[in-house]
Amino acid sequence: MNKFEELKYNVDALHRAIAENQKFFSPIYNFVEKLYEFMTTRLDGAKKEEIRFLAQKIEDFFSQYRPSPSLDFPYILPTETSLNDDTVREIYRLSLELDRLPPEEFETIKPKLTSGIPKKPNQGLNEATSHLDLLLMRFPVVVRQLKQRYSERETLIVKDEYDVQDLLHALLKIYFEDVRPEEYTPSYAGSASRIDFLLKKDEIVVETKMASKRLRDKLVGEQLIIDIKKYQVHPGCKTLYCLIYDPNSFIKNAPALVNDLSSKHGDLSVKVFVVPQ
Repeated sequence: MNKFEELKYNVDALHRAIAENQKFFSPIYNFVEKLYEFMTTRLDGAKKEEIRFLAQKIEDFFSQYRPSPSLDFPYILPTETSLNDDTVREIYRLSLELDRLPPEEFETIKPKLTSGIPKKPNQGLNEATSHLDLLLMRFPVVVRQLKQRYSERETLIVKDEYDVQDLLHALLKIYFEDVRPEEYTPSYAGSASRIDFLLKKDEIVVETKMASKRLRDKLVGEQLIIDIKKYQVHPGCKTLYCLIYDPNSFIKNAPALVNDLSSKHGDLSVKVFVVPQ
């Protein structure tokens, strides 16, 4: 999934949220509509300067509701902005990255997309990986939404890695019928170990981690390197997905972690997601 595709998914999510509360979002309603139009029906005519301008307007609106570091009293964000703030941050980040691309590279990305937000990606492995890309990128948004229950009813609070696994297991069931949790890997370095989820039909393994005071950049990287070597000898694994959930920003250089390890390792394809960023 390239930056343009990722931007489209986030714009679609924001567009749906804005439509549900047009009164609150009236100052940016037209900006969101215009950006959504660029990402769907007017993709060929989209210019990176216009995308950056629209994303900046949306970011400016949301930034005024974020707490200032200088505040000396508790501040509660409005529900309308808190539920969508991560999405807006992603839209703004991606618009900046697209704006920095050379014009020819920017143009080569666009033709790869079809008009409209894709409802069904490519078939086979491409379909499976497209679903996983979206689920892992949107994982923190789901966590945030679960906290917003009517009349403060009980919900799943994601506090540790087991909670991450429980929620991800439920989300995987949306797209995958055969989700096998807690499968054992073949022996590596003298011992067998468990994996989080095996999507046997697609030969994909999904591993989860939750960053903490103890589990930061260096240790996460070391564990992922061990995981990669372990799954290189797993006969049922051709693709490894690693979800690192980091709600408290313990990972200080997420892009480096992702870029260093998301690649082909022998016959094993590896994709690392650190969310939210």
